[in-house]
Amino acid sequence: MRDSRPPSTGPAPAAAADRSPLTLTKLAAPRARSEHIERPHLLAPLVDGGQRLTVIDAPAGYGKTTLLAAWQRADDRRPFAWLSLDEGDGDPLRFWAYVTAAVRLAAAPTGAAGPPGAGLGAPGITEVVLPRLINEIASLPRALVLVLDDYHRLRSDDVDGQLAVLLERGPANLQVAISTRTGLSLPLARLRAAGELVELGARELSFAADEAGRFLNDRLGLRLGDEGIGRLVERTEGWPAGLYLAGLALAESPDRDGEIERFASGDRHVMDYFVTEVLGDLDPEERAFLRRAAILSELSGPLLDFVLETDGSARRLRRLEHSNVLFLRLEGEPEWYRLHAIFGRLLADMVVEEEPEIVSRLHLRASEWYADHGVPSRAIEHALASGRTDVAAELIAGEWQPIGDFTRNQSFASWLSALPDERIAADPRLALAAAWTAGWGGIEGSWRDWLERIQAVPEPVALPLGLPSVEAGAALTRAVFSYDDVGHHLEAAREAAALFEDAPALRTVADGSLGVALYHAGLLTEAREHLA
Repeated sequence: MRDSRPPSTGPAPAAAADRSPLTLTKLAAPRARSEHIERPHLLAPLVDGGQRLTVIDAPAGYGKTTLLAAWQRADDRRPFAWLSLDEGDGDPLRFWAYVTAAVRLAAAPTGAAGPPGAGLGAPGITEVVLPRLINEIASLPRALVLVLDDYHRLRSDDVDGQLAVLLERGPANLQVAISTRTGLSLPLARLRAAGELVELGARELSFAADEAGRFLNDRLGLRLGDEGIGRLVERTEGWPAGLYLAGLALAESPDRDGEIERFASGDRHVMDYFVTEVLGDLDPEERAFLRRAAILSELSGPLLDFVLETDGSARRLRRLEHSNVLFLRLEGEPEWYRLHAIFGRLLADMVVEEEPEIVSRLHLRASEWYADHGVPSRAIEHALASGRTDVAAELIAGEWQPIGDFTRNQSFASWLSALPDERIAADPRLALAAAWTAGWGGIEGSWRDWLERIQAVPEPVALPLGLPSVEAGAALTRAVFSYDDVGHHLEAAREAAALFEDAPALRTVADGSLGVALYHAGLLTEAREHLA
């Protein structure tokens, strides 16, 4: 089974004071479950090898993530930069922001590496981001393993091409490990021919009879005979998740031989069996609890008590953790859990089908809880999921700052794209954020178009970092992004630098922009003074 958890050095999601939009639970491997069995024949080529790329390609439930996490635990020679991927990470800006954060966390787990990807202008991935990342990795004293877990979720030709560049140009101390359910659009043939590729598939990951016996008997305590184990292995074709689900059913049955017969001879898919037998064993109240909890990515008692307007959720989570496969406890965070991805999606679909009238309210309450607990990115995501674009717009506007970095701008691109254009134009804060984000190439339209769409408002609005006015924010935007015309860029940058002489936080941006403009204009001596 797989999951992500926050790094042990970071705060619990509920207590996070960090305003970074990165989800920390994506940057760490899951801990080993008590049912885990060691598979030394699979670990040996990973721990002992120095291959450029490792690909673990198999369907769901074959232990891909489990094997990669076991590799990390068994390998003390190199740090691991872990990234658990989901569908939203197919955007190149978002993907490489997470990769950069994972690499820096692995290199400096105490957080000393600084914020991920700061800079001015609109960086190209292959021209700017990848060279910086490659140089950072090359400077590390040891080899680094970059784990891209669930890569199949991206479905991005752009990311495929950029990752191929990283594999081709990456330093000798970089190893990449990918888990996927589908084939990869990467230069595998060339790496295979060069002996720089290790490949593991469903055949290698399937449990043989002896492994299934150790798993079912030693770990789950079923005390099955060789014949029963053989029949289960045959029926599931060694699928680890199928064996685990079968083991859960067998553990609750007084007639294990009969249960094996039913399991082995039935025509239903193992997942259907799980839904019928395991989920069906829960009382209606617990099934409803699970359905409604599934709208959340991470779960805790206080969060669920607020969202579901109930109490006792922490006790219920602990009980469910020990009674079925659904919950995984987050490493280092004893009161936080995550639903297994497969079952989480199943349960989320169930609540939409069975209780569609409450879904929006659940998301809205989750948004309120996260906003009150200092996790604005989650608050925004749930506000958008609730359909309340007015609530989401206010949260997004409150988060924008005109000191953009690679991470924050890619997040704003995603958030702003979910809002109607007219809603953005009606709020000067959002329009400035849209102009800035468009300048980075994150959303459709040019930054100039967004500045022109800013509407006058009857009352002043509070702007971040001491911006004295919307007009000053527009001047700063022009100073940063007018680099396509040297004359206009220099004029805009001089105007902005004069505006922010008494605003230290913004003066850095204005002076940097002026230095760049002077450099492009050939005024090198003056440029040096501002860039120093």
